[in-house]
Order: sequence, then structure tokens, then C-alpha cells
Amino acid sequence: MNSQKKIIDNPIVPAREKALGYAQELIKDYKKTRAISRNLYYGLQIGTIILSGVTPILVLVDKIQASDTWLKWLPVIFPAVASIVASIVTSFPFQENWISANTTVELLEAEQEKFVLGITPLYRCYDSINENEQEKRAKKSIENFITQVNNIHLNQVQQTSSFVSNEDMAEQKEKDKTAQAVT
Repeated sequence: MNSQKKIIDNPIVPAREKALGYAQELIKDYKKTRAISRNLYYGLQIGTIILSGVTPILVLVDKIQASDTWLKWLPVIFPAVASIVASIVTSFPFQENWISANTTVELLEAEQEKFVLGITPLYRCYDSINENEQEKRAKKSIENFITQVNNIHLNQVQQTSSFVSNEDMAEQKEKDKTAQAVT
């Protein structure tokens, strides 16, 4: 009975649950980002392939003397749409977002497992016989876990922002080259 009261009154349990909840929220968000980015990437790639593949057939349909004027527009519309879809795929980093979100999910899940199982020195807190020492180690373990989770998240955010800034720099260099060529 006394040990159950200690567990209920223990401030470590809610802190541990809160830390795990925080990690779970990040994992959930990254899984959502991963799924959306993957689906957009594949959908747009498949759309480009289909539209590009249908174009030669539509050119042949155009050669047939059809009375419907809308048929004559198809050989023009499909390649234009295919070009737009291909531009969207190359302009937005759906594949990179998908891969980096997947990597982040894997890292966060691995870190969470290490924390739950207490298998690394950072998270080993139940080795001590002394109750006060065990509580100190448990607090430090939670602190280490939150720090590791934040580092993983921060690295992902920095990767994304460096990718965007690299694209911006490349775009600016291209504008500078164009401006120099004009002058």
C-alpha cells in the first residue's frame, strides 16, 4: 500500500509521461508530413508520366478529321498540364521532405525506445539502490530525453531551412548572371 502511494505522489511519473507525450506529438507530426509529401511526390510523378504518355496518342487523334473542336485542343492541353505538373515536382522538395521526415521519425522513435527501456547511459536511472539517487537520475534521464528529442527536431528544422536558403542563393546567383548578361 505504501509503495502505491509513493508511485502516485512521485513527480517523476507525470514528467516522464509529459516527455513521452511531447515526443509522440512530434512523431505524429512528422509522420503526417512524411505521408503528405510522399503522396504528393508520387501522385505528381504519376500524373506527369500519364500526361506525357497520352500526348502522342492525342497527336494521332488530332490527325483524324474530327468535327469536335474540343478534340483538337487535347494535344495542346495535355502537354501543357504535364509541363506544369513536372514544374511543380521540381520546384517543391516533396521527395526531400518525405525522406527527411522519415529519417526524423526513425530517430525520434529510436530515442523514445532508448528512453523507455533505459538501455543507454543517458537514460539509465534505476540502477541505484538509494531512492534519492534514483530520483535524481530519473529527473536527469527525463531532461536528457527532452534534450535529445529537441536536438533531433532542431536538426530537422535547420536542415529544412538550409535547403531553402541554398535554393534562394542559387536563385539569386541565377538572377545575378542574367542581370550581368543583359548589361
